[in-house]
Amino acid sequence: MTEAADRMRQLIDDGVRTGEVREDVGLDLRNVLANLTRSAAEGQADVPAQATALREKVTRRIDEGGITAAYGRQLEAAARKLAATAV
Repeated sequence: MTEAADRMRQLIDDGVRTGEVREDVGLDLRNVLANLTRSAAEGQADVPAQATALREKVTRRIDEGGITAAYGRQLEAAARKLAATAV
């Protein structure tokens, strides 16, 4: 899961740097990701649900215009991989 989380974090950071992810959206996604990785490290059972919530948040932020559609597809794919490793 660590590798998938690191990839997601890097995508968020790169998207903020290039302007494809608004800064406030990047902060929001980083916070959700940090909570998810902390829960996983502590062995909490709700990690798959948190991973799904992260993917849904990415979709919502695309719809709101906080993430470009093209970049959002990359984030959604990374979030799906993260969810798959959280099971």
